[in-house]
Amino acid sequence: ICIHPWIFACRGVTVTATDCAGAALAALSEPHLQPNLYSSPAYERWDISECSAYATMPHPNHFDGMPALEDEHIREKLRQRISFNVADWACLPVPDGTVDLIFATNALPRESDTECLAVLNEWVRVLRPGGVAYIAQHNPTGGVNVGAFFLERGFGEVHFMNGEAPAKPMRGGFEIRYSSG
Repeated sequence: ICIHPWIFACRGVTVTATDCAGAALAALSEPHLQPNLYSSPAYERWDISECSAYATMPHPNHFDGMPALEDEHIREKLRQRISFNVADWACLPVPDGTVDLIFATNALPRESDTECLAVLNEWVRVLRPGGVAYIAQHNPTGGVNVGAFFLERGFGEVHFMNGEAPAKPMRGGFEIRYSSG
C-alpha cells in the first residue's frame, strides 16, 4: 500500500491506481484512516530515518515533502486526479498506448512465469510510445528476466528516478530497482 498515487497527484499528474486487492485500494483511498502511514508526520519520520542512515548526507530516494493527507481539503483536491480501480495487472482498464508511466511496486507475480509475462505484456500494451515502466521489486520474478523482456521489445534502460527519458528511436524506457520491502 504505497503513497505514490497521492504524491503524483500532488505534482499535477492524473493517476489510475490499480490493485487486485480491494482492501488495499480502500486503505489507500482513505489515507486519513492510516495516519501512521499517510501523513506529513509519517513522511518526516521516514525522511529523518533515511537521512540518518546516510550519515546526514542527502539520501538518493529523497523527495520534497508529502501532501498533508491528514487535511480533508487537500485529500479532496488530490482525489480529483486519482481513480482507484480494482483490476488484475494483466488486464488493465485503459486503452492501448495511453499511459505515460507505469510505476509498479512489487506488482510482478513471482509464483508463475506465465502470469509475470502476462503482466509485462499488458504494460507494453498500455504504454504510449516513449512511455516508461518503473519497477521496484523486492523478490526475484522466477525465471523471467524483466530487463531482457523490455530490451527485446525495443525499450531502453533509463534512470527515470534521475530524470532521464528514453532516447529516440526507442519504443520507451524501463528502470528496475530492487527494493528492500
